[in-house]
Amino acid sequence: MEVLEKEEKIKRFYRRLSGLRLLNLVKLVIPLLMIVILVTFYPKLEITKFKEVSFSNEKGEKLVYISTTTQADIKKKILKYSYFELAKETVLSEVGKDPFLESFWLEKTFPNRVKVVILERRPAFMIESIDNKCALLDERAFTLRDGGTKEECDSIKAGYSIIEVDALPYPNFSVNTQSSFLYALSINEIKKVFDEYGLAIKSAVVKDGVCTLTLETDQKIVVSFNQSLNEQMARFVVVMEEVRNKNIVFSLLDLRYKRPVIRIK
Repeated sequence: MEVLEKEEKIKRFYRRLSGLRLLNLVKLVIPLLMIVILVTFYPKLEITKFKEVSFSNEKGEKLVYISTTTQADIKKKILKYSYFELAKETVLSEVGKDPFLESFWLEKTFPNRVKVVILERRPAFMIESIDNKCALLDERAFTLRDGGTKEECDSIKAGYSIIEVDALPYPNFSVNTQSSFLYALSINEIKKVFDEYGLAIKSAVVKDGVCTLTLETDQKIVVSFNQSLNEQMARFVVVMEEVRNKNIVFSLLDLRYKRPVIRIK
């Protein structure tokens, strides 16, 4: 009799243990099922559909160069997706169309807001091309946009019309060659420094990276685009101060050397 009671207790213990195991299993399975259902169906619910799309640069400021058309295209694309569906690659095609865009990332706020943060390329100059249109460039001579306005071109056209590269007068050399762009931009920088001393450039001839600038007074100044232009302009300023103080009249000034070569008239 005692043996039977012990067996019954053992059976009840195992039944209770089985019940606890089943209960624990149910407790584990139910959350997992809820997660599966959430991941499967929640993205389709309207609550996670994006309602608000904003834009800013990396400093949190309003975009300056990215066009409103590009922003509208990005927003239209994003509004088709939900919080869980949207990834950077989703809008990459729209964003990549704008040449002013350097890079971008998405800052999502649950459940339905997102900010598109864009690092913009900064334009530098307008330059006249061979087809009398303009190309907007950044400081690395990256072509940002073709076909600017005549007014934009005219503002710096004078600085570019004087250049001649490897015996080809500008703008007849290839505007698609980066070095040609850089030469033109460098001439414009030199012109700014010369203007401070009242020196007007009549022509500029570039050969193998060496530029010979002829002033309206027929004086010649030589610089190299294969060296630091800032250093050469610093040498120019030092020499010009000496020229002014001592009333020196020169016919040639070569700025390629640490100690510039000057030929006195």
